[in-house]
Formats: sequence, C-alpha cells, structure tokens
Amino acid sequence: MLIDCKFSSQAEVIFENEAYAVLYKPRGMPTAPLSENEEGTLVSWFLKRCPEAVSVKGKKDIEAGLVHRLDTATSGLVLMAKNQESYDALNLMQGNDLIKKTYVAFTDIDNESDLNADFSRLNLPYRISSQFRSFGPKGKKVLPVFYGMRDFSSTAKIYTTNIIDINNLDDSVPRVTCTLTQGFRHQVRAHLASIGLPIYGDPLYNGKFKDFPQEKIEDHSYPLQLYAVGLSFPEPKRDFKLEDSKDYVSFLLQPPDKMIL
Repeated sequence: MLIDCKFSSQAEVIFENEAYAVLYKPRGMPTAPLSENEEGTLVSWFLKRCPEAVSVKGKKDIEAGLVHRLDTATSGLVLMAKNQESYDALNLMQGNDLIKKTYVAFTDIDNESDLNADFSRLNLPYRISSQFRSFGPKGKKVLPVFYGMRDFSSTAKIYTTNIIDINNLDDSVPRVTCTLTQGFRHQVRAHLASIGLPIYGDPLYNGKFKDFPQEKIEDHSYPLQLYAVGLSFPEPKRDFKLEDSKDYVSFLLQPPDKMIL
C-alpha cells in the first residue's frame, strides 16, 4: 500500500484494523513514555484514541502493544498491536526477522571515514553488520563494534543494516535507502556514519553538526534527515504460527525527494 504522507508535525493513523494499527510519528515526538501517565508520546496519543489497546502487555506495561520504536528525531511508520494475540504474533515475527523496515536518509559524504569508499561503485545491496556499545556523555551515542574489534563478543547480538539504493551521488546530499529487521538504538545513524555517509542534520554522528545548540539536541528538535518509510510483515491471523508467514502486508510512505528542514 503506497501512502501519500506529507511528513507533517502531527501524528496520524495510516491504517488500522481489529488487529493492529500503522501509525505516523512526526519528528520530535517520542515513540513511548518513560514513565506512567507521561503525555506527548505516540503511544499515549494512540491509547487515548484506542483505549481498548491499554490492556495489551508488551515489552513494558507502559508501552502497551508497541512493536518497535523510532528515535525521537526520526519521523515515519510505527506498528502498534491492538490486542494481545496480535501483539504476541507480531513480536514472534520480529524475533524471527519477519518484520522489514525501510528507511530513507539524506546524507553527507565523509571522505575521512575509515571506509573512504567510492560509493558509485559500491555493490548493492551493501550489508553493514555489527554489535553496539554505548559511549560518550551519559551513553547517549552508540558505537558499532565490528567483528575483530577488541569489544566484539561471541555472544552479543549482531544487528544488520542493508543499503539497497544510493541516489544523487553527484549532489552534495545523497539519498540512501536501507532496510533492517531488528533494530538497535541509533542503528541506521551509526551504521551510515561508520561508512562515511553521516545523516544530514545529525549532531551526534555528523561532525558538521556537532556545534548544534545543546537545547535542540536535548529536546530532539534538530532537523535529522531520516525517514522510516516502509513496513512489511505477515498478516497476524488468529492462532498465528511461523509457518503461516506467507501473506505479507506492506505499507510504504512516498519517500521525500528532497530534504524536509
């Protein structure tokens, strides 16, 4: 389903049925509350609209049927289950890499990166796989830990970002499309920066924006050019089992063709 969305500053229900809802989260709105009764998050907004979903027991009680998160500064699609059976099915899918998320990012080119690649000759899809560790003041940033690095662990989870398209390489701001199934905090941002494609407007991973006003960093109001444009997953039918993963549903926002500042 191709959706014409204007990437506005307001949350929207893109699609819903009795099992789940696909929501649009605007930039600057937190996905989930950090404490009970916190207002201004996508989850609290949706639960006011759909109070019956409050009873869903998700990863945390205050998150209800939230299946996955977006960084506060990222705008795009988020999946919410509306009942317990649907949440359990969607959570099972996510744990088995059956929910695919698609992102579009406008980036800079960092010629001093460790990769220093000729992106016009990059074989696509290009796979970036790593573990992560927190670093920096208060652990607000994450650092990819690749195989062979000192901190790499044989038991820690590995997260993968697949770059499937790079457009506008002749421009100063290339547009990168990538996919993932299971995500880590800041995964796309840190992975793209690690190969020399830091996202435009990112004060944490793009050195050009490191002097962005601290108050805007704290309230996530910086113009991060990262958009969660696609979701694809099996329809969570009653009594869902992994072998039922044949009938996929897909939702795709019309990707922006230029930056939204």
